[in-house]
Amino acid sequence: MADKILEVKSLNVSFPTTMETFHAVKDVSFDLYRGETLSVIGESGSGKSVTTSAVLQLLDRPGRIDSGEIIFHHDGSKVDITDLEPRSEYMRNLRRFNFSLVSQEPMAALSPVHTVGDQIKEVLCLVEPGITKQAAHARAVELLEQVQMPEPESLINKYSFQLSGGQRQRVVIAMAIASKPDVLIADEPTTALDVTTQAEILDLFAKLQKEIGMAILFITHDLGVVAQISDRVVVMEKGVVVEQGDVRQIFEVPEHPYTVKLMNSTRALEKPSLIKKAFTDERRENNTPLLKVDHVTKVFEKPTKLFQKKEFMTAVDDANLVLHAGESLGIVGESGSGKSTLGRAILGMSPATSGNIRYVDETQDVDIELADYKRVKRDPLFATCV
Repeated sequence: MADKILEVKSLNVSFPTTMETFHAVKDVSFDLYRGETLSVIGESGSGKSVTTSAVLQLLDRPGRIDSGEIIFHHDGSKVDITDLEPRSEYMRNLRRFNFSLVSQEPMAALSPVHTVGDQIKEVLCLVEPGITKQAAHARAVELLEQVQMPEPESLINKYSFQLSGGQRQRVVIAMAIASKPDVLIADEPTTALDVTTQAEILDLFAKLQKEIGMAILFITHDLGVVAQISDRVVVMEKGVVVEQGDVRQIFEVPEHPYTVKLMNSTRALEKPSLIKKAFTDERRENNTPLLKVDHVTKVFEKPTKLFQKKEFMTAVDDANLVLHAGESLGIVGESGSGKSTLGRAILGMSPATSGNIRYVDETQDVDIELADYKRVKRDPLFATCV
């Protein structure tokens, strides 16, 4: 077994209010070892994120650590994080050099008014005092390459809103590994990503973990992700650790009823619904389509410098779909595949370049020509949509 790097012992966290005190974490204990991935799983509100916030001394007010120990092992010494003031210089240095956090929503972690490069360089200046501008730039490009970003030299000058969800998450990871942390806390880092990008991010975590030798504390409710990346698993319910152990043990022979319930819920989601399919087939046979999208195309003009030749990008190319009343239609694809752009075109929020959208209801037949969106926006039928 590798060296122990973090011990959480009998941790209790509460949030006092004027009416009562809510106990979010109750007597939680677990260990984290160097080079391993420990996943903490459970439903929303089970105390996963509050536990990791306590480790970083970043609890939202009025949250407080009531009792327990959080022991960090570093250079042969032990530090009890619960004894440190959240804003003390020592705690700041721990968060700067030894711990890093990758949050669930990268847009909340990135500034919309600063370039990606400037934000990475700011982190580098904190973890490497005295670094020159040229060295910071080179190191920022190197970090973007390390997280497998395409064309890092040009991307470094872009803003977060110009990137896809997967690219933004990679930038956040690049900032998190800039200090080569001992512990990386990943709080639901792949929840908002498509499955392809999610797989790439998970592979990236494994690659970086091997290169840097860091321990990963992974917070998630996605059991598929847990099975893929974890060495050990901690299961939480209502602020309490109900079970923990090797990942194979947890998945193959779960002992606690709550863990069994989680596993059964995942298996149930994997089974197709024959009743739903029969209902949908009947709707398709007997009803006129509620929504019909024919040959919709959306082209964006790329931003260019003054006097440069205009460049264009096709976000949606000749899309066709039919939706019947009572039917659920899923549109899937990677980040940047055009899913959201197509949805915005259907709602008239971003006019399509060409194509036709037809909406039909019981009282009126609405035929929308995409070239005339001003008329659509005045239509009371679409008042809540555009």
